[in-house]
Amino acid sequence: MSGKVKESWKPKKLNPNTYLGSLESYFELVQNEYRYEKDRKQGLETRSGIVLTIFTAMVAIIFDKISLKDIFSLMTVQLNFIILLKIISGLVIYVSFIGSVFFAFKTLYTASYSAYNVTNISNRNLGNQKNIELGVIITTYRDIITENRKINEKKAKAFEHAIKLIVICSISVSIYINL
Repeated sequence: MSGKVKESWKPKKLNPNTYLGSLESYFELVQNEYRYEKDRKQGLETRSGIVLTIFTAMVAIIFDKISLKDIFSLMTVQLNFIILLKIISGLVIYVSFIGSVFFAFKTLYTASYSAYNVTNISNRNLGNQKNIELGVIITTYRDIITENRKINEKKAKAFEHAIKLIVICSISVSIYINL
């Protein structure tokens, strides 16, 4: 391999007014992709709900066993490696916990998802040639899917950050409790 990145294949621009082939397969493809993005959104929101449930359990542990007052009181005693480690892990617990809650809510935040505007369907449109209308619907769905995919990618990144911070928080809790 030469290390050169291949240019991605780009289809020719479709003109539904002059295209003579069948558009049903494209229509089925965009319908499936649209459903996929809707299901992906639902899946991310469901997983975030589970993460928030875990947070609730963690809050009970963290606020019961590890109070900020205790962490700050450790700062007033003679400092050694163990106490320093306990102070750092205690602060990391709270920072990672707050960060993970932030990112979980960011995943749940429902930005407005694009959908096909069914009011565009009219008797005039229904009287047009089949390929013209299917072409318009397909290109509209393509744009909707692209917008929804961007929103889902942002939510997926936020969810990934929330999970990483939960792991950091959990490790810090075990370090703090076992010191």
